Amino acid sequence: MAGITLSLEGCNALVTGASSGLGTFLATALDAAGASVAVHYHDNKAGAEELAHRLSNPSVVVQADLSDLESVRGLFKKAAEALGPLDVLVNCAATESQNVSDLPDISNDLWSSTMTTNVDAPMLLTQLFADQEALTKKRGGSIINISSIEGSRPAPGHSHYATSKAALEMLTKASALELGSRGIRVNSIAPGLINRAGIEEGWPEGVAAWKAAAPLGKLVDPNDIASTCVFLASTMSSSISGGAGLMGAGIARHMSNHGVTVTLVDNSEEQLARASRGNHNQTLKYTSDMTAISAADYVIEAVFEDLKVKRQVLSQIASVVSPNCLIASNTSSLLIGDLENAVAHPSRFIGVHYNNPADINPVVEVIPGDQTEARYTDAILQWMKSAEKLAVKCKDTPCFILNRQSLPYINEAARCLDIASPGEIDAVVKHRLGIGLGPFAVMNLVGLPVMAASSRNLEVLGRGYSAAPALQERAKLDSPDWNIDHVGEVSKDKTTAIVKRLRGAMIFPGKDILAQALCSKSDLHLICTEALGYDKSSPELLEMFEPAVITELTDSYLSYQ
Repeated sequence: MAGITLSLEGCNALVTGASSGLGTFLATALDAAGASVAVHYHDNKAGAEELAHRLSNPSVVVQADLSDLESVRGLFKKAAEALGPLDVLVNCAATESQNVSDLPDISNDLWSSTMTTNVDAPMLLTQLFADQEALTKKRGGSIINISSIEGSRPAPGHSHYATSKAALEMLTKASALELGSRGIRVNSIAPGLINRAGIEEGWPEGVAAWKAAAPLGKLVDPNDIASTCVFLASTMSSSISGGAGLMGAGIARHMSNHGVTVTLVDNSEEQLARASRGNHNQTLKYTSDMTAISAADYVIEAVFEDLKVKRQVLSQIASVVSPNCLIASNTSSLLIGDLENAVAHPSRFIGVHYNNPADINPVVEVIPGDQTEARYTDAILQWMKSAEKLAVKCKDTPCFILNRQSLPYINEAARCLDIASPGEIDAVVKHRLGIGLGPFAVMNLVGLPVMAASSRNLEVLGRGYSAAPALQERAKLDSPDWNIDHVGEVSKDKTTAIVKRLRGAMIFPGKDILAQALCSKSDLHLICTEALGYDKSSPELLEMFEPAVITELTDSYLSYQ
């Protein structure tokens, strides 16, 4: 398992419950990544043998009753004897969540069998996995527990099942803490309702309720869980490092919420303390010692948006980590081509631009440099999809797509201070443009120094992309946040002027982006609506307005440059 890769070639994996359902998807994905798989089954021998026949790599079929712990010991022994020491353990098997029973009616037998199968068996398999002498010597391995959203949000009639999954989540955290010194990573995947054939027809009201509650409005695709499983089994997930500031902490939350062990590095003890207060995942680590990332396989740099600073930090990172470590910059506006030569072996360097708040905003821009190997780009795009991010591959162009689209609007809002206050402009944006978070609230959220620096970097594009003096001056203050609480009555004429200028600031960059084919129309629409929260995307506005109106709006916008 040397080097950073999604390949599992040479690895041996045991997947419980692999003969049907989600387990089949997991075993198939691990096999496709190069692993040899032990296919466990309880009573579906035909399903297990059919799956093993389809697998490309050496495999073994093993029967075991997970409610019998002696049978569990036999399962692990047979798998290891057939394949060799196990590198990956996937605890997927569980009693059916469809065994509905009101709490007062849960029998001792149902409760005991649920706990034994869903908690005791994974616990014993974890112990057996950790006790492997060969695994301990080479200091490595991955345990992946398939939990459920019901571990934190139980459904009526599922008290026994939900309790077992909550226990499995705690087992995951406790095991991760205790086995980390041996190089063993323990993570969990807690999906919601998983899509399967016939579920929508058989349970339409339940499916509708799950979709309504899901952030992306859909059921969980088992292939996405399988992709996440491969990522967690691979060396790409062995350690993640990033900054402990606002962006770094948000990235850390996103990664840790999707089963990745994360170390945050920052030279400010105050920043580290703030990040630790905001993060409650016990698998997150905090340090000011850069050497703590020496064994990392994936490092995300998220320092201040300054070319010199970023190059210095990237050079430090490259000097500490191995030559196989994938290094990413979360830059929002600097060219990857201007940063890549700060990294030894730049073929492993890539841009990964999260948008604030990083753990919530769904869109992530992925920007390969001229020297980035395609396999690294593909791996990042694949993992982002599995981690419920809408990944957009962008050309290495100034400010990429998201900031190129949004910063003219932000700066034009600052120029509108000649006619209204920050709070008044935000109120007009909310009520007339239908955007939930006004531009000054966005600046306060992201940080004015960051927005000011990004705006200066955008000026290289020329007319239409100039930085607003008001923003630049405000960002120099010790406490630069805008006062958006004061909202007076805004006249009709001022409201019309603000709307016209900001609409022009949305249309101008969108038209420019599409004219230069910097990304597809659909990806630009996605960025506008999902990342920036626009009521109408710039492609929609370009289609909605007549050419004469578009010219009037853009000319008006440019007249204030």
